Amino acid sequence: MLPNPSRIPQAATITKRKYSYVVRARGTNSITGEPMTQHVTITSDDLISKAEALDHAGEAIAGNPQQYNLSFEEAVVTEIKINPLFA
Repeated sequence: MLPNPSRIPQAATITKRKYSYVVRARGTNSITGEPMTQHVTITSDDLISKAEALDHAGEAIAGNPQQYNLSFEEAVVTEIKINPLFA
């Protein structure tokens, strides 16, 4: 299900894309083995579902192991914002 565009608040900053989705990902640090939380921002010119944002975040984490060092276990979308230039 897509978010209602009329209820999406404006972002505080200008981004290159229309929408930004902040995903909180939890898992295990792949180096230390300790529990870990990372935030991943997904941007898109198209309105996407929360499930799609979670998929993109999982792909970003899996595709950049040196950056995230996270064995991904669960995630949730914590924010959706619209670029003020598009509001």
